[in-house]
Amino acid sequence: MSIKIRTSIYLASIVIAGLILRIQGLFHTLEYDEIWTLQTFLDQSLRRIFSDFDLPNNHPLNTVAVCLAYFGKECAWTVRLGAFFASLGTIIAGYFLGRRLAGRQTGFLTALALAILPAFTAQGYTARGYSGQLLLLLLTALFLLKSRKI
Repeated sequence: MSIKIRTSIYLASIVIAGLILRIQGLFHTLEYDEIWTLQTFLDQSLRRIFSDFDLPNNHPLNTVAVCLAYFGKECAWTVRLGAFFASLGTIIAGYFLGRRLAGRQTGFLTALALAILPAFTAQGYTARGYSGQLLLLLLTALFLLKSRKI
């Protein structure tokens, strides 16, 4: 089996492990700040979402994801979909950043840590902006490194 196929299988396995760990928490009762985000920002304009930072808990991209993904009280868990998918993206971005910095093994260890460590799994099933911020940070670092041709 070629190294690319093995790499893809290993990375897919890590992402699936992360997916399983995050799905467990996806359907828990909404937390206070998730409810607050729904009550405060769901009916706001994009202009207010991106300009009103006086209110706590306004992570603009997360708020937009909440507004796009929320299907109503019957499916309250959908408020978490933006964070869920961003969190899975961090696993993949972490792999590529680790590989870029120190090789394939470091990439796998980084992806594994992002997939299974409790702090990272929890931010993948709660509607907060942390997983989106981490994804943007990892992508920024990756693109900066790529632009330097390291």
